[in-house]
Amino acid sequence: MNAPSAKTLNLMKILIVEDSSTIRKIAARELTDGGYEIVEAANGEEALHHLSQNAFDLMTLDIELGELNGFDVLEKIKSPEFARSLVIQFTPPPVVFLTGMDSLEVRRRGFDKGAMDFITKPFLSGELLRTVDNILKPQDRYRGMDVLIVDDSPAVRNIVGDILKKEGMNTHLAEDGQQAFEYAREHLKDLDLIITDIHMPHMTGIELCDKVRKDLNHKGMPIIVLSAASDQKDILEVFKAGASDYLNKPFAKEELLARMRVHMDLRYTNRELSRKVSQLKRLGKMKDDFLAVCSHDLVGPLGAIRGFADLIDLTQPGPEQTSQYTLQIRKSVDYLVTLVRELLDIGRIQASSEEMEMVLLDIANVLEESKPSLEQLASMKDVKLTAHLAASGRGLMNGNKSALIRIINNLTINAIKFTPQKGAVDILLNEDPETKEICLSVNDTGIGIPETMIPQLFDPKANTSRPGTDGEVSTGLGLSIVQKLVEQHGGRINVNSREGTGTSFHICFPKAN
Repeated sequence: MNAPSAKTLNLMKILIVEDSSTIRKIAARELTDGGYEIVEAANGEEALHHLSQNAFDLMTLDIELGELNGFDVLEKIKSPEFARSLVIQFTPPPVVFLTGMDSLEVRRRGFDKGAMDFITKPFLSGELLRTVDNILKPQDRYRGMDVLIVDDSPAVRNIVGDILKKEGMNTHLAEDGQQAFEYAREHLKDLDLIITDIHMPHMTGIELCDKVRKDLNHKGMPIIVLSAASDQKDILEVFKAGASDYLNKPFAKEELLARMRVHMDLRYTNRELSRKVSQLKRLGKMKDDFLAVCSHDLVGPLGAIRGFADLIDLTQPGPEQTSQYTLQIRKSVDYLVTLVRELLDIGRIQASSEEMEMVLLDIANVLEESKPSLEQLASMKDVKLTAHLAASGRGLMNGNKSALIRIINNLTINAIKFTPQKGAVDILLNEDPETKEICLSVNDTGIGIPETMIPQLFDPKANTSRPGTDGEVSTGLGLSIVQKLVEQHGGRINVNSREGTGTSFHICFPKAN
């Protein structure tokens, strides 16, 4: 049976305008999984073409798009000239800027031009979908939130529960304050709102408010009190006990929802702020780690470049000496380029750890695909490279093909780099007989690793860089990249080495269920 098409389902249509194919893919997958139809544009010109041909419910827009940037696109589609150039009636869709250029001035300019929201790249998993849903499906804003309804009347509990269920909320019912307090104490972290009556057996609504605020120390939980009591003294006591709002019975459905939305929106906003703070802390740590490595590892090669440049300028050396100096400068530049690339790779892997697409695959096929280029590299250094696939080595795992290729390449290239001519590198793929995991080993007969260096091999901030046996550039960051990719696959990596004898890296991945 064929799956229904997007047209049959009448999905909302979103235009993603982004010059990075990786970001487009991540954004498209997240929004497609969220139930939207996606059209992609790689630049401003493509975006204008799509907008002239189709109606979109929303557009995500990068700022840095080349000649026609995001601000230009937004300005053009809002111009009378663009509308007059079309044969169909055109209404500019809501715009969410998805950009790495995030500053107060940029946001002010974007909002002045009509943007609905800003999302900073790299964004967390689910962040884009939440933002789009809030704009296009505001009723889904409260979906999944938990509400405790407390009333001694079953009819009132059911009426309020039905109203909130239609808003997508999860409702939990209690007959009195004591029962509600016990539930709140056990599920405090999950609750988003309490709606309670005042006069109930065992524990009143006023006592419930007081105990939630004092005994459970929950100051931010919204509590709405519903009661037929009109005594001003009761109402005053309600607010003294810590209630957030008060509503008289009988109440209109619209009034209850309006009051509820005010408090739930505030709670939602506080949650988003907490999430943003966590994101900023994570990005801040990434920045600190990046700067720590940079400050340590960039000084040496930059100093060498400056030193050799000064020698050329001050000593006026002959052609042969100049050639030696420029060779050293090139080596330092090569090291810097490799270092910066690997630092950026670490940042990207950390930022996109939740975005890696996993599929069922056979790592033996990935190894076969990697072999030709690795064999060529080994032959250039006169190192013998062999790959053994044990009978038990085949098996499906959940993996990302590009990441697995990178793991195999990094470990094998590393082994070749630290193995002298006439040495050997062996790759073995098999199944661990005890754990039933798929295991990959890369073994070499190279120079080995000093024992004191082994505990720091996977730490990007540790100085473990060494030149290869033929002077090959090494930053010491490749293994930290491998470790992060292995961990994202649910695997583990370890190393055994002895100086002068060789090194063995061993990785195990869980098989797919």
